[in-house]
Amino acid sequence: MSEDIRENWKNYKEYESSNDPSKECKAIDVAKKLIAMEDSLLTYTPDEQDHSFGGSLPQSEWPTYLPIALQRLRACMSLFIGTHNFHNYTTGKSAMDSSAYRHLLSIIISDPIRIHNELYLRIRLDGQSFMIHQIRKMIGISIETARGSCTLYKVFCSLSVGNVITPLAPSTGLFLDKV
Repeated sequence: MSEDIRENWKNYKEYESSNDPSKECKAIDVAKKLIAMEDSLLTYTPDEQDHSFGGSLPQSEWPTYLPIALQRLRACMSLFIGTHNFHNYTTGKSAMDSSAYRHLLSIIISDPIRIHNELYLRIRLDGQSFMIHQIRKMIGISIETARGSCTLYKVFCSLSVGNVITPLAPSTGLFLDKV
């Protein structure tokens, strides 16, 4: 990993201070896990679908902002893996509704792929079940995190009892691969 990327990652203030010491301790634990896995947030092994689209773009051809944005996106999406309360990622569910709990098995985010002179990322989510708008809202808040306008701490808090407004990504490009 290049030194400037490593330095930006360490200096990027993902976790804001919280007045609640228990939340701050949990956030510090999550931050430690993310820093421990920072190298894996930059690595991706291309698969057959990447090759069918012409393969991943070499990192030397990436826009300058993309390595940090992709690392933030992968860090944000990694917070969703496991069992969480996704009431903020759907409509009509309260924080106390037990049906708002969902389990995500894995999330894979590809390196950029060029299709017709546009760059695309493939994001694959494997889970046991999803609620209406859940994936669109997860993608929406992850994009805001990648842009730097949302912190990982806010995403972390959105998976707990409090209410957080989550942006809704457009449905264009999203599809169900298999059940």
